[in-house]
Amino acid sequence: MRINYLSNCLLLTLISLFSFSQSVSANINANPTDPESILKKYKENIQFHKNVGQFQDGVLFQTSTPLVQARFYKDKILFGVVEKDENMKKNDDDTPREINGFVWEMSFDGMNPNVEVIGRDEFSTEFIHFDAQSNETRLKANREVWYRQIYPGIDLRFYSRGDGKLEYDYVVAAEADANQIKLKIIGPDEVMITEDQALAFNTPLGLVKQGSLYSYQFQNGKEVEIASAYIKNDDGSFSFELDKNY
Repeated sequence: MRINYLSNCLLLTLISLFSFSQSVSANINANPTDPESILKKYKENIQFHKNVGQFQDGVLFQTSTPLVQARFYKDKILFGVVEKDENMKKNDDDTPREINGFVWEMSFDGMNPNVEVIGRDEFSTEFIHFDAQSNETRLKANREVWYRQIYPGIDLRFYSRGDGKLEYDYVVAAEADANQIKLKIIGPDEVMITEDQALAFNTPLGLVKQGSLYSYQFQNGKEVEIASAYIKNDDGSFSFELDKNY
């Protein structure tokens, strides 16, 4: 996860929902007066589809990557993984077999109950969606999903890293308090903080490891990393410890 700052803005970013080492280049066109100019952008994108009746009630957006499916609700995000072995989909007698999977929830204690969940940056291609009554709706998918003001002065942004992996940022505005964030992961028996500042947990399908925490701020037109670390609270939620000089 990443946290970004300008001289007046911070960004906290999760490099990937599954950790793979990869360098991330800075936006050389960052505008110190525009907080969004410091956000990472990539050419390749996954598609976030708005729910117009084709998904379950309560789902606002949904996306799938080669690694994970994500469903975005107003008050939480559900992630799911399934085993991928194509040869294991049938029993020896050629009958369908249950597919193993695992689902976990990401939610936020004390979040704004009136948070606005929006899709941004549309693709040019329209997709045809059908609801339960076979009604047709044509919509363009989005490249990003944002939770606007999930906490006062803080947005949560989901997008693609460009290699089929899902990434998210906390965008912390000037003078907003990143310590408001209290992330909860529900589903695993235990969530661990690794030595490289990633969150990890075991599932029946193996280890799930989020990317390492990375925080940065733009100072005098340059990206400057801000020292940051996860903190596990007594209630099992996670907060962030940041360099007090940012």
